[in-house]
This record gives sequence, structure tokens and C-alpha cells, in this order.
Amino acid sequence: MVVDEADQEGTDMIVNMGLLKKIQRDRAGTDHPLKIVYTTATFDKDKHKKFNPDAGEVEVPGRTFEVDKRFIDAPLLISDDPAEDAEIKQRIFDGIRKDEKGGISLHDMPIVAARVANEVLKYRKDGGDPVVILPGRAEIDTAVREFYNINPEQEYAILMGGQKDADAFEKMHHEEGRRIVFFASEVVEASVTIDKATDVIDGGVSRKPYFDSKTGL
Repeated sequence: MVVDEADQEGTDMIVNMGLLKKIQRDRAGTDHPLKIVYTTATFDKDKHKKFNPDAGEVEVPGRTFEVDKRFIDAPLLISDDPAEDAEIKQRIFDGIRKDEKGGISLHDMPIVAARVANEVLKYRKDGGDPVVILPGRAEIDTAVREFYNINPEQEYAILMGGQKDADAFEKMHHEEGRRIVFFASEVVEASVTIDKATDVIDGGVSRKPYFDSKTGL
């Protein structure tokens, strides 16, 4: 039994791991022992060693990449010229209202993300594909409308993990010299690899299911 993404310790994963361990114990010493392999790119080995003290471990080294993080409330450094960078930021926030803490509303966040992607395309001409990560379909649709309004000639694709996005999966491995803007949900963080992605514009917000004990929903 191979359990992938074992670091995602939601209720399903915890229950499954407990049931698998019980089945493994029940089968111990029989003709059909259960062997379990847990795999993940980000593993807390010490925690899993406590749960499975007799388990062995295999480490497969991966590639690492230098990542430069930039935040919307600081100089973006899209342009090498500070004055020009300030103008870029002014265009991005044109008509966008911030709250008392300087935050952007969920309603405006997709618009800002689309504008950042457009500026990245213009000023980082040696870059590859910008990837815009947003919480869900509604925010992606808003961002796509804004992006199309300001740059209707630019090719883009939507990645939500559904069948309707089959053409987007084909575009992930395109030829050199072509640039595509990908608007995606969190599926892009763990499930797909965009070959030529160089810039990620992350809204910093995710949509998660939860149970409200007061309402029972």
C-alpha cells in the first residue's frame, strides 16, 4: 500500500493511517503481511518514526531553486528603476481601496493579481510563464476578465484540475519563445508542474472546508 502526500494530516489521512496500521498488525505473521510505504516531499520523519518505530526510510534528493519573495506592500522591483517601479505600483492599485490595515479585499484581490501578472509580462521580457494562484473559480474568472480587458492579445490558460481545462494541461509544456499566463487554483501547488513558470503571483488566500458546530453545517 502506497500512501502519497502523507504530510497532509487532515482527518481522512489520520484515520486512514490508523486503519492501515491496525490491518498491518492483524496480518502480521500471516501469509499476507501488509507493507506500507508513505511518500511525501515534505516529511516530518521524527513524527512518523514515533507512529511507526520499526519503519525504514529512503530519502531521494530533489532539486532546489532560489526563490525571491516580493510583497505587494513593499517595492515590487518589477522594474530596475525605482521611479518606474512606483508608477507600476500606482497602475496596479488604480481604483483599489485598502482597509485601515492596508489590506486588499477579497473582491479586489483577483484584479490586483491580474494587473501584477500583466506588469510582469511587460517588464520581465526574459522571463517565462507567470502563474496566478487564487482561491477558486469565482476569483479566477474575475482575474481573467480583468486581464483580458487590459491585455486582450495575450494568451492565457485556466487550471482548476477539471476536464474543461484539458487544453491548459497541454499548454503547460509549450515551446520556447511562447509565453502563457496561467490562472490556477491551489491544484497547481501540489499536482502539476508548469515547465516554464518563472513568476508566481499568489493571492495569499485559500478556501478550505470546515465544520461550524453552531450551525451544524
